[in-house]
Amino acid sequence: MFILLLIPAAIAVWWMQHHTSSSTLINVYLPALFLFPVYFELKLKGLPPINDAQAVMLVFAVYILLRHRHELYFSTTDIWVCFGVYGLMLSETFRTGINNGIFDLMSDICSALLPYLCGKLFIEQYGQRTAMLKRISWLLVIVAILSMYEFRMEVNPYHKFLAPYFDNEGSSWILQTRWGHGRIAGPYAHAILAGMMFLTGVLFNLWLLRFHKWEPTFKHFRFKWASKGPIIMFFLLLGEFMTQSRGPWLGLGFGFAVSLIGFANNTRRAFIRFLVLSAIVFFVSYPFVNNYTGGENGTTVTAADKDQENAVYRRQLIDNYTPVVQAGGLWGWGITKFPIVAGQNSIDNNYLYLGVTRGYFGLSIFLLLCADVIFSLIRTGLSFHDREDRLFAFCMIGVISGVLFAISTVYLGNQIYDLLFLLFGWSQAIGRKRGGVVAPPVFRKVIT
Repeated sequence: MFILLLIPAAIAVWWMQHHTSSSTLINVYLPALFLFPVYFELKLKGLPPINDAQAVMLVFAVYILLRHRHELYFSTTDIWVCFGVYGLMLSETFRTGINNGIFDLMSDICSALLPYLCGKLFIEQYGQRTAMLKRISWLLVIVAILSMYEFRMEVNPYHKFLAPYFDNEGSSWILQTRWGHGRIAGPYAHAILAGMMFLTGVLFNLWLLRFHKWEPTFKHFRFKWASKGPIIMFFLLLGEFMTQSRGPWLGLGFGFAVSLIGFANNTRRAFIRFLVLSAIVFFVSYPFVNNYTGGENGTTVTAADKDQENAVYRRQLIDNYTPVVQAGGLWGWGITKFPIVAGQNSIDNNYLYLGVTRGYFGLSIFLLLCADVIFSLIRTGLSFHDREDRLFAFCMIGVISGVLFAISTVYLGNQIYDLLFLLFGWSQAIGRKRGGVVAPPVFRKVIT
């Protein structure tokens, strides 16, 4: 059954021969990434493990070299992405050997570098922004509908119906419950990761709704009350709710606030107000959060319930794993055999996880990458006078900042890792036309 994981790659080869690369990204890669668990991997002796989405990316690697190498252009984010991929290989090589280092290098090339390049090359320049956002929304709606079974029955259908054919890979991802219902994970392994996936759909759908990109009604369901865009948004919000994950919920709230900047008539004034309001909220909420998670000594607090216990656990992670990060030094411990603190096997903080596994180098590169992307989007959002581009830039900031907020409560892995790097690349191309020409700002009034 493992050979079935190569079917999307075979379809991608055929699709590339008859359609454009951007069409292949939308119609082959996105379904492979969004609808099928990436923890099902094809493992051949002597070769790195590979999942269905990574296999499709290898096809893109060939076609980028053969068909699109003249379209490549440089941006500073290229440096951070390449350094991050290379740094992972060095971290693993220094700790566990060259074989593991090469395997991790190939995995990061397929899950980070190639999605980044595809986002940078095949969306904006081909006029596929709306098509991409619609496809992302529809795929997440499908996942939300399928996940109603998981929410009600507390059984993940992907594990139940597919895992037996793949040697029960992914069985370590145990379904969690909260408030009497299953926390849906869908094909994304964990509820928090699923929450971040739905977060992207909700915020991008704001742009689709604002500029009336959805058709008024469904093609085969023509009732006046069945307005397509709001119904799509309902299912996206339903999926987000069924994850019952507070980290993505808070990330969604923060991302929504960022996206609203793009709606304002005076974007610069709205941006300044957002910064001031964010600072006020931070200083007001910090004492409460500090006391809730344990104050000056998180190890002595007695949690009132399971939710507070989880918050205290994450606070203690920082105290307990900081010495591990310091001992790992520049390159860290690698992702295969890093030291485990007793009682805290799961490092539910991606920034801390990066410090442990990739060291100061890997953590610094990731932070530089995120800062570069966000500041670049802010410049784009503040400079464009065209409302569609401006709002989309701030929706993109909202999605990325929402995910970056949420990964302080979980590690960055599975599909959200690939998607985030796709968005990093996409952010570099907003307003860019084919041939490397950057579209000038569009002014609505001309002073004569």
